[in-house]
Amino acid sequence: MNKTLQILKKLYPLALDLQDLAPWQWMYETDLFGVKSPDSETLYFTSIMGSAGQFNAISIYEGVNAAEQILWIQGQQEEAMPDDILLIPHLMVSFDNR
Repeated sequence: MNKTLQILKKLYPLALDLQDLAPWQWMYETDLFGVKSPDSETLYFTSIMGSAGQFNAISIYEGVNAAEQILWIQGQQEEAMPDDILLIPHLMVSFDNR
């Protein structure tokens, strides 16, 4: 079994656990929090989406630079372009139906 498949087999049950926790009921997209990887010392910043009841998802951004970019977008909604978010490398898991 390749490494990617091994990782995904671990992540899917964790994603279902997150869905059951429904953090979008008590967190907002602007509540960015960081986690440091014990293996690489890399910082990852997480945003919980869905407090408005429209799109339940969690995004993880790698590094301080990515966190600064997402905070800039949140603070500059009039100046930021909708596609700006797509320029920030991130991993997203959505809990909505296809």
